[in-house]
Amino acid sequence: LTSILKMLVYFSYTILIGCQGENPGNHSEFMDPRTIINQGGLSHGLGYGPLDSGLLQDSLNAAILIEMRKGIKLQELQKQFPEITGLSQRIDSLKNAGIIVFCGQKFFPVFPLIIGEERESYFNILSGDVDRIYDELLPDIKQLAGMAKEKGWEAWTYHIVWSLVFDSQFVWYKMVDREMVPPLTELMTWVIYPPHPYKTGTNYYPNEEFRDFWIVVSWSPYDNGMPGEIGSEWNIVYNAALQPDELTGPDKAWLKEMGLMNQDQEILFPAIHEDDQFFNHLQEMAGSYLDKLRNVSIEPYQEITTQNSKYTWCIIYHDISWEIMKRLEEDYVVNRPGALSERDSGTATGINSVIPVYQPFIDQIFEALDQ
Repeated sequence: LTSILKMLVYFSYTILIGCQGENPGNHSEFMDPRTIINQGGLSHGLGYGPLDSGLLQDSLNAAILIEMRKGIKLQELQKQFPEITGLSQRIDSLKNAGIIVFCGQKFFPVFPLIIGEERESYFNILSGDVDRIYDELLPDIKQLAGMAKEKGWEAWTYHIVWSLVFDSQFVWYKMVDREMVPPLTELMTWVIYPPHPYKTGTNYYPNEEFRDFWIVVSWSPYDNGMPGEIGSEWNIVYNAALQPDELTGPDKAWLKEMGLMNQDQEILFPAIHEDDQFFNHLQEMAGSYLDKLRNVSIEPYQEITTQNSKYTWCIIYHDISWEIMKRLEEDYVVNRPGALSERDSGTATGINSVIPVYQPFIDQIFEALDQ
């Protein structure tokens, strides 16, 4: 159980690799190819995958992988990298690590790597889909944001929409249950570079034991380090929401410093219980959101990802949701916390909540693991 929960915290886990040139096919234009993998990569599911390999922290290995994204023969690769000695040994290492495969006389990455023209085509398709979805979705999000404001959580609207609806345990349960995506026990990895500017993820704590409530924390590649600090001190946040008598003086001082408690020792972040109508509304919103995505056609995206429909849906779901978050902020419906953006922010205000564990989601994961 402990190891499972350690993995569970990564179910919306991102790794960040990049180039400066507009032509990613020319490796000489890369400042550092690792940037594309590091900044563009994301793994979704339980456990660790190819992006976690230390092999990809080597610039030459990263450049080789990028050249392979559409498939390439060894002879062609040798022409692209005449300066690399031991190229065959590097390729063998990447193959043995499960990062690349050999198929039809060509080497390919085991995951989609979408850059350059493919990325442009991908986001053109996606933008058209979001255009159709956004107006239909907007009234529901405005209602949810209004409910949050009434509860004093206006600064948390971005976190609530993103981590408690779009990237929530409710949505991922429903997507697996509806067979839109594979079970979370199947790790999916992809790289899109540059990534969506509103790329955001969600972590769940505690990650080494099972409790009835999650500490839910939003993060982004541009955050100020506060998400990690909350994760390392999740027990203080847990006590503040559920066992305030357990808080010590230093605990309260830390919460105030983080922007999570006021001078009257009242918590500022959302603490939601199962008997709260807001909890039920979040579940309903998750189902309603997926219903509004029902007319998205997978096939045009599959031509770019070259993956099956479930794998492809997992990829595009993230970018569709990030694009909607971007438009919601531009329309002043949600407030993106400074802690998740490049704006200066010395607190963690707006990035976390405490919410009951959705037991069907946990049961679903255990059932998949049993199989």
